[in-house]
Amino acid sequence: MKLDQLSNKVKIAKEFATIKHQGQTRKDNTPYIYHPIRVAQNVINYVKNHNCENLVISALLHDTLEDTNTTYEEINSLFGVEVASIVQEVTNDDNLKHKYGKEKYLIMKLNNISNDALIVKLCDRLDNIIDLKNSNDLKFIEKYLMETSGIIDSLLNNRELLDIHLLIMKDIVLESLTYCKEKMNFYINISNLLTKIEIYKMNKTYTLEKK
Repeated sequence: MKLDQLSNKVKIAKEFATIKHQGQTRKDNTPYIYHPIRVAQNVINYVKNHNCENLVISALLHDTLEDTNTTYEEINSLFGVEVASIVQEVTNDDNLKHKYGKEKYLIMKLNNISNDALIVKLCDRLDNIIDLKNSNDLKFIEKYLMETSGIIDSLLNNRELLDIHLLIMKDIVLESLTYCKEKMNFYINISNLLTKIEIYKMNKTYTLEKK
């Protein structure tokens, strides 16, 4: 299913995000709104549920609190408390990010947000990984991939994950591997995450079967 095939409320959210991000661009100079639209489409692709409207809207709005003049009250008024709460959860706190450093802050954050917010965050991370192909900054690419690897490793070690989380994480790792085949140690470190994801899934299945 495509984004534009969903409800009128989703279309309103898309228009809202487009207006809020007007004039903003990504690093490759494309309109910024393309990113939240792709993140929302990722949510649709993975959730595959007609009741995922609020998650899709949250994905469309996921950067509005952080990067525009949008307020929590505004989102709550237009789209409801569930959407507003998810968008608030995925919004970074610049003071804490500066205090702890970006990777450590994100690890702490993603280990403690709700399952729905984590879906949006992982779909966001997946799009950013795919979008690295448009960057010529090799140092930034390597730093972002290592940060991503650390986040996924921590999630596997420290929180209960849903099958959908594991599926998105696996695709993030697979996409990451396309950038680092020439750096063998780097490639091995990231590819090991695929094994960890499968072990996590097996342990999860075993635990459920025992219950």
